Amino acid sequence: MTPEKLIQRIGILLILTFLIEVIRSFQMIEVILLSLEEEFKLNLVLSIFLTLLLPVAGVLMWYKKKLGWTLSTVYLLITVASAVWFMVIEFVTPEPEEGFITLIAPVDNTSRHLFSILFNGAILYLLFKESTRHYLQIDQKSIMNTGIISTVVLLILISGI
Repeated sequence: MTPEKLIQRIGILLILTFLIEVIRSFQMIEVILLSLEEEFKLNLVLSIFLTLLLPVAGVLMWYKKKLGWTLSTVYLLITVASAVWFMVIEFVTPEPEEGFITLIAPVDNTSRHLFSILFNGAILYLLFKESTRHYLQIDQKSIMNTGIISTVVLLILISGI
């Protein structure tokens, strides 16, 4: 597959991922927006903002723009790192006692996190392939800047500011 077609397919995949995220977490978005009225939390705003970046990144990837690569990479790096972080937290945290809440809302999200790591990691791999980076003219400076931005945003999200 040519880099051009691969980049366009990644763009479509990002838009589909956005739609799935919105459908999957529609009620959660409502809760987050209502909680923002009570108290401003930067990590909640960033979380919503990152999800809203997905369709923009997808469209920019479709048009083969460097900014599309950057936004996609930031989102995917944060998503993969967050999934790894939450898997570690799940393994370290003791299991809750059996009760009504654990029956209706199981707390084991390991498979969901593992799928996220594999799926988003595969897309990251395709974005970092030399042919893709060469086609979009991504240099080492762009890669470093993207890594720094991702790290800062991830630290804000995890810290709960």
